[in-house]
Amino acid sequence: MDVMCCPPRLRDLRVSASPRQKRFFMEFRETRHARNAADTAVLGRPSSAQPIGNGNERTTETDIESTPLTGIVELSKSHNSQPGAALMKRSLKYVGLDVHQATTVTSVREESGRVIAQTVLPTDGRMLVEYFRGMRGSIHVAFEEGTQAQWLHDLLQPVVDQVVVCDRRGTTARGNKGDQPDADAISELLRRGALRPVYHGSGERATLKEVARTYRNLVEDTTRVMLRLKALFRARGIKTAGRGVYRPDERADWLAQLDTAAGPGASRGAR
Repeated sequence: MDVMCCPPRLRDLRVSASPRQKRFFMEFRETRHARNAADTAVLGRPSSAQPIGNGNERTTETDIESTPLTGIVELSKSHNSQPGAALMKRSLKYVGLDVHQATTVTSVREESGRVIAQTVLPTDGRMLVEYFRGMRGSIHVAFEEGTQAQWLHDLLQPVVDQVVVCDRRGTTARGNKGDQPDADAISELLRRGALRPVYHGSGERATLKEVARTYRNLVEDTTRVMLRLKALFRARGIKTAGRGVYRPDERADWLAQLDTAAGPGASRGAR
């Protein structure tokens, strides 16, 4: 496999990049410019291009070119197309994501199973949406259940053709353990249809689940504090039958019992 690391800005290619890397970025930039021109014709404005330079230049800087990250694209030696052409090809693509708080590792496979792109992106909604909008064809995405799963599901659902949130707990890990191997494994299992999906419904259902979870946490925390308060009195031989010990208007009487049973200052901890 030929591995090619993509510099963060196109203008850096003038010095450090190989001819193959320059061709890749030029092709990617031309494709993005053509898309922006189409968006301008339909919407009256480009979707993501912003002018750069001193105002006399006609070039534009796209989000992909200005992202200060490293992308890795792998191509088979027997494959003649450029990386940009592989991503823009109107074919079925399976994308596995390994999501973390700061970064998200991606792995893109063709229907044949060949990995055509591996990229590290910031876990940022705008950047992730722009990344998937830069692809063509039918896009299926999968990632593991976690803290950010519902947010990412709702973010990508309008952008791609299918979003699968999976649960891989209990599966036997094989090979190397790491972010990129995890993303590769998810994209391959997605291609095979071997993932165990986790249901993520509408936003209203997610809100209901969050409210129920918050209520349960409040009940558990309140019960814990109430039990600790009664334990404080029991430790000094004071009976606390009923719920009177919790009433604010009876607090002074209960604190006085603590001072009587254990001496002055004993009620300080109960306060």
